[in-house]
Amino acid sequence: MRTELVDLLGESPCRQVALRRHWRVVEEQIGRELPEDYRWFVEEYGDALIAGSLYVPHPASLSDFAGSGDLPEFIDSLTDSWQKALPFLPKGLPERVEAVRDEVIPWADHTYNGDTCLLLPPAPGWPKREIAILFRQCPDVAVFEGGVVEFIHRLLIQGIWPRGWPTGQTPWTPCDDDDVE
Repeated sequence: MRTELVDLLGESPCRQVALRRHWRVVEEQIGRELPEDYRWFVEEYGDALIAGSLYVPHPASLSDFAGSGDLPEFIDSLTDSWQKALPFLPKGLPERVEAVRDEVIPWADHTYNGDTCLLLPPAPGWPKREIAILFRQCPDVAVFEGGVVEFIHRLLIQGIWPRGWPTGQTPWTPCDDDDVE
């Protein structure tokens, strides 16, 4: 899957390098190690818009795109939004998400509609990491099997999109690019 993403997006176009200290700050804040596939994707393609609307911050970035600030601030802000949204979910949480509701880690923000992408850590009965999306426009949470690389692959290579997400956008646009508004 990584090879297909690199073929589509190009060889490591990221203009920033995440040093161990950048990741250490984030991991100390959240109290655990981040998944390797997430770190790889962010180091290669972070601080960018994926498919025109999915903002993926980079730990070495200080860009304030989408009001995010740095990555720890981004995670704190979206974690707070996640917690505030929980009482308003009419169907409640899927069992998989309920098992880790206080351990989810926001990793991307959909700038078109405000949806939040969350990393779900393994839990009893669910040994793999997965992705959840908190849909803002029609409050709900959906779970997607696999990690970040599989999720991005599903979008860009397979053309499988979460509901309400626009398609046909530029696969990768750096946030320091003049074309990003």
